[in-house]
Amino acid sequence: MRIIGKTLAVATIALGFALTSTSAYASGPDVTGYAFDMGTAAGHATFKTYGDNLYITDDASDGHSVVAIVEQGSQSYYWNRTGKGTTRHVDLDLHENGAVALRVCLADWQGTPAGGIRWNTCGTVKETEA
Repeated sequence: MRIIGKTLAVATIALGFALTSTSAYASGPDVTGYAFDMGTAAGHATFKTYGDNLYITDDASDGHSVVAIVEQGSQSYYWNRTGKGTTRHVDLDLHENGAVALRVCLADWQGTPAGGIRWNTCGTVKETEA
């Protein structure tokens, strides 16, 4: 009987911790940004706040990569260079309860994270809370 009581007490404490912990919960809505080539969406990226997941999709056979620029204090560049119809998943580890900005552009790889970005193809900056 003592073992059942101890087990129940530990389970209750664990449940209480899980319900009060904020590290696993999102505070903002998911956001999707687009890259445009001559007015047509050629790629997009979605940032899912629950779990800090980023999905970058190439939507066009145009020979360009799709780049998602994520900013939370500093900018990070995430490329999908695998072609039309592909999606790259990136599991980010961002600070909780902080503003996150997402911008999506087309680019041609030039050996550096920001090299070759075609800035005129970038959609508007989307913001949310991580």
